[in-house]
Amino acid sequence: MDKAFTHQKPVPLRIILTGGSGFVGTYLKQLANSLFLSKAVEILDLDDGAGPVDITDSKRVAAALLNLKPDAVIHLAAQSHIPSSFENPENTLNVNFLGTHNIIQGLKAINFQGRFLFVSSAHVYGLIEEKNLPGTENEPKKPQSPYALSKLCAEELCLQEMRISNLDVVIVRPFNQIGPGQSTLFVLSSFSKQVIEAQMGLRKTIETGDLTVSRDFLDVRDAASAYFDLLEKGCAGRAYNLCSGKEYKLSYILEQMMHLAKINVPIKNVSAQKRPSNQQRLVGSYELLKQDTGWEPSIPLEDTLQSLLDDWSYRLCQKNALL
Repeated sequence: MDKAFTHQKPVPLRIILTGGSGFVGTYLKQLANSLFLSKAVEILDLDDGAGPVDITDSKRVAAALLNLKPDAVIHLAAQSHIPSSFENPENTLNVNFLGTHNIIQGLKAINFQGRFLFVSSAHVYGLIEEKNLPGTENEPKKPQSPYALSKLCAEELCLQEMRISNLDVVIVRPFNQIGPGQSTLFVLSSFSKQVIEAQMGLRKTIETGDLTVSRDFLDVRDAASAYFDLLEKGCAGRAYNLCSGKEYKLSYILEQMMHLAKINVPIKNVSAQKRPSNQQRLVGSYELLKQDTGWEPSIPLEDTLQSLLDDWSYRLCQKNALL
């Protein structure tokens, strides 16, 4: 028989990505296209043939997983806006907890044997005392919002399933992920949009909330690489912080953005933009993630800020061209 007919191609590793159309999911797909160009790997959205599946619809979730038969799952889909979680806690719990439950039940129904990477949040820690910074995975969990509570409940659900059904679970707790394409609901995207508007002469001031707080910001492209490293090298049952390990005051970041854009306009403090928070400083440790996978952040903050500004420059130019 001709060898051409006996040769078998390798069976693809099929990774299902929930929340693939969101901010982080978009970058995971882009990175996958470059990482797995010559490998037998597929990155697929949760789709049942009739279109993308709402994870709160248990029947469609089960049908999609039965059809797709994944080898691994990265579960990103969530209601992640904290103010919205206070406005509608029921929806937040439904999406973040019950949605995770639906996916796990669907995986159990097909005897899933792969890895389930659950994307949680550093918000599960709640208030971290400054003496304990940088925060590690051993920090007690004290959620302070319905969003954080929903993520912590989903974490416990994942670990329960690991205990009773041997589900291979790895949990990741991202701090602040930033980059081009992010919604202005998030502070640095809002800053960068306003800076470019000022550069274009469309505004005379930059409106902000409290600029004295400091936070740990990680480029979303570095975060995307960490997710794939955890799929391959993370230890089952462990939770990992995903962060830069550096903290920056919002005042410094806004100053850097205006410097990069070569503008100098007044800053207007708007009380409506202030979020009540006792967390004046926040920075995490990624040492456990580095220890188990070798991952480290690689993109300097200045490069990320320039990318944010370039993105908003492009978006606003496109918008004006359509007017």
